[in-house]
Amino acid sequence: MADADRLHRFVFENAGIRGNLVHLDASWRAVLDTHPYPQSVREPLGEALALVSLLASTVKFTGSLILQAQGSGPIRTLVAQATSARTVRGVARWEGEVPVDSGLKARFGQGRLVLTIERGTREPYQGIVPLAGANLAEALERYFNDSEQLPTRL
Repeated sequence: MADADRLHRFVFENAGIRGNLVHLDASWRAVLDTHPYPQSVREPLGEALALVSLLASTVKFTGSLILQAQGSGPIRTLVAQATSARTVRGVARWEGEVPVDSGLKARFGQGRLVLTIERGTREPYQGIVPLAGANLAEALERYFNDSEQLPTRL
């Protein structure tokens, strides 16, 4: 079972807190088998796959959730998708050297974070926020706080 992807739900009933914990193993290795990403690109790509897996586990519809980061820096585009069937996939495109152990600004430059929810035949929902923060989790927390008014910690 060491190579399995896992999702665990938890609730702290008296504190009004609920959440999910995800561990990607087989899916992460499948993504890495498609392209030899340098470590400085692997880190945000892995983070994005974990983020969409967590978010997709909370929605109750048939479709997919897509997280896309676009920027003017070395990492031009990063896309991660999770489906209601619990599949994930991801890809990143970059140019030149991507700084190791650096934040979003150094890796992506000026950019935006796009969250798209596709629900079968219904019109997709899309939210866009500036790509800001130390990492993708912080940028996505900002999205939920600013756009959805939903306190979220990732």
